[in-house]
Amino acid sequence: MDRALTQSFLIRRVTMRELLQDEHRTRVPLRLDRARSRRHVTVMLEGSARVVIGDEVVDVRAGDAFIVREGEVFASRGADSDALEIEWDPGTFGDTGRLAPPSRVRLSHRSRASMHALANATREAGSGEALVAPLENALTALASEGVPVDPTSARLVPPSTHEDQLFMHELDHVIVRLAQAPMLIDLETQLRVSRRTLTRRIASLNASHGIIGRSVEQWRHGRDLYRLVTASIFLSHREATPKVVAAHVGYGSVEALDHAFSRAGLPSPAAFTSTTRAYAA
Repeated sequence: MDRALTQSFLIRRVTMRELLQDEHRTRVPLRLDRARSRRHVTVMLEGSARVVIGDEVVDVRAGDAFIVREGEVFASRGADSDALEIEWDPGTFGDTGRLAPPSRVRLSHRSRASMHALANATREAGSGEALVAPLENALTALASEGVPVDPTSARLVPPSTHEDQLFMHELDHVIVRLAQAPMLIDLETQLRVSRRTLTRRIASLNASHGIIGRSVEQWRHGRDLYRLVTASIFLSHREATPKVVAAHVGYGSVEALDHAFSRAGLPSPAAFTSTTRAYAA
């Protein structure tokens, strides 16, 4: 997963291989979106996926965009997919009211080219400023396809700084090593800055973007949220077992993983696996 930030937008490029991303079982119980509602559009760059939005089942393939309306949660299973996700805060994008149907939009070749350009920019841009032009082009393309937004009203300035982008890159580099149970001291060592500075920078980015779960104030809590979200996705893979997933996300045993799921109000890992595989079938 690659991420890029502007003031109001979170842009992700996500690759999935026989995995299930279930917003209902992750974001809501873990309270990752409790501070304010977000709008969400996913563009399928390559591959295909089956998406359940509320009671609606949407099959999407390369060149499709699916829209998650405000307040809705979704589950998406990608057998072999590469997608671009764009989230933003209502009121900062010039749109009013709830996003309207349809849930799926078939993009033109020109619009698809704009989406690929934005996806590439998330990996290549050294700062938020470099994302403004490709993001504006992508938003204009979405509006031309019937997504009810007004890109001319999007507030994209000031974007995240070059230093913020570098910090996010280093933060991701440390936190994804879940099997080693990364600690804040690992980030201190890598960046060669004080704990006080790290805590302040994480709090600042989290307040504006919710990078590790809104209202999370400590590194350990943010890391554990990331563990649970990652574990819930891994458990949907047909070859995954609770024991293997526990080791991959840094828990010493299945019992420790069970306890973490229970504290978060989630089903047990075994029940989670059964449910997601039943969905896949």
